[in-house]
Amino acid sequence: MSAVTAGADNGGIAPLTAVAVVCRARPALAALRHVVELVDAFADASVSWTIMKAARFGFIHLLERLADKEVRGGDAYLAEEVNIDEAMGKAAKHGHLRAVQWLDRYRPQDKVSVFVLITAAEFGQLAIVRWLHEYRSEGCTTAAMDRAATNGHLSVVQWLHAHRREGCTFDAMTGAAENGHLAIVTWLHEHRTEGCTVHAMDRAAANGHLHVVQWLHAHRDEGCSKRAMDLAAKNGHLHVVEWLHTHRNEGCTLAAMNGAAANGHRAVVEWLHGHRGEGCSSVGIRHAAGNGHLSVLEWLHAHYSDLFAHAQVNVMDEAASRGQLKVVQWLHAHRQEGCTCAAMDGAAARGHLEVVQWLHEHRQEGCTAKAMDLAACNGHLRIVQWLHENTTRACTTDAMDLAAKGGYLDVVQFLHANRTEGCTSRAMDHAAESGHLSVIRWLHNNRTEGCTTDAMDAAARNGNTYLLAFLHAHRSEGCTSRAMTRAAYTGQLASVKWLLAHRPEQFDQRPVLEEAVEAAARGRADHVQTWLRRHLARRGAIPTTDG
Repeated sequence: MSAVTAGADNGGIAPLTAVAVVCRARPALAALRHVVELVDAFADASVSWTIMKAARFGFIHLLERLADKEVRGGDAYLAEEVNIDEAMGKAAKHGHLRAVQWLDRYRPQDKVSVFVLITAAEFGQLAIVRWLHEYRSEGCTTAAMDRAATNGHLSVVQWLHAHRREGCTFDAMTGAAENGHLAIVTWLHEHRTEGCTVHAMDRAAANGHLHVVQWLHAHRDEGCSKRAMDLAAKNGHLHVVEWLHTHRNEGCTLAAMNGAAANGHRAVVEWLHGHRGEGCSSVGIRHAAGNGHLSVLEWLHAHYSDLFAHAQVNVMDEAASRGQLKVVQWLHAHRQEGCTCAAMDGAAARGHLEVVQWLHEHRQEGCTAKAMDLAACNGHLRIVQWLHENTTRACTTDAMDLAAKGGYLDVVQFLHANRTEGCTSRAMDHAAESGHLSVIRWLHNNRTEGCTTDAMDAAARNGNTYLLAFLHAHRSEGCTSRAMTRAAYTGQLASVKWLLAHRPEQFDQRPVLEEAVEAAARGRADHVQTWLRRHLARRGAIPTTDG
């Protein structure tokens, strides 16, 4: 018997098909079981997959292989960490009925939530909705029909209406109207009694669905609010604005022209100015400037020039912060308000070097320490370098601290080499929280500020066992009991296991473990709660069941 067939016959995991084919072509190789196993392990791509991920893509062969590893290979972590509810939901979302059925057979004792059927309905997976209805008992809620209607799945709406009793809420018709699904709106109107709210016409108008607006106007009596015209104007749907103006009497507010200006819809702005009396406010001017709509800004300047001086936020500050150099230059040439230090600070923070340079050359306001701090925070090394070379403004320890948090090692290194402000222990703490091991290594080797227990606590909470291992091996600060409780709460079973394995004197204690069980329960991390209860039961502390 070859090693290829012996593996499966003896309860092992059958080699991959590609490996089996090679072994059949080379009988001498096939006879060497350990060689076959090594080749199979090398070629096995399933090591980078999880049951959750395989379910998401509907790969049945991968699901079966992963389950084989769990049962035959002793990978118990698969059983402990997989969330069948979530896995089945992902498979249902993407229409993988066979994967849903496989998961049902794989863990028949596990309960799933109404979330699975709701998800299938939401994404129009009628075959899965039917199967879950027939073979599972969890059912759904009104959210199933609501979401199916919102997303335009009429066949699902009709099936749920015929075969289930949950029904829907007014969100069904409202959502369908919002997304332009008139066929569903009319069907719900004829077959259901929940109706809708003014949000139906408001949102249909916002999205430019004039045919839906007209139907609701003719067949329903909920009407709309001023938001209908406000949002239609904001989104540039002039035909809807005109229709509402002619056929409805709700009108609009300042938000209509403000929104149209902010989004560059000059034709709407001009129409509102000519046909409505609400006008606009400095908010529209500021947002038009910030979004770079110079043509709209010029028109507003011609018709509402007094509003520029009354803006609560300086218009040039806004434009500079958003990188709108042409608008900044136009304001500089045509207005007297100027700007504040917030202009250069904001431009630096968002990486707009050309704006920073232009302001430095043509304006006198300058910047504050926030400029370099925020540029560093967001990883804009060129701006940090330029500010260092061309201005006298200092930065603070926030610069390096926040650059470390963002993982911008090049910025951290530049500040270390060229500035004297340094950093604080928050640099390493922040880097740990964000998972930047390379930054932590560098800070450990090149700076003396160190970190606090917050670093390891955060790594545990985020499931970063590589960081836990580094901090445990190279730092002396350690962690607090929050490392365990937060890891449990956020469902990071790998962190829980690591802490117990490497710091048992701190964490493998009954009070700590019981607190972790409670944290897992609060965080609805059922797999962590189950594992911890089993661990405690092995220590003779508490029973394995919740009872």
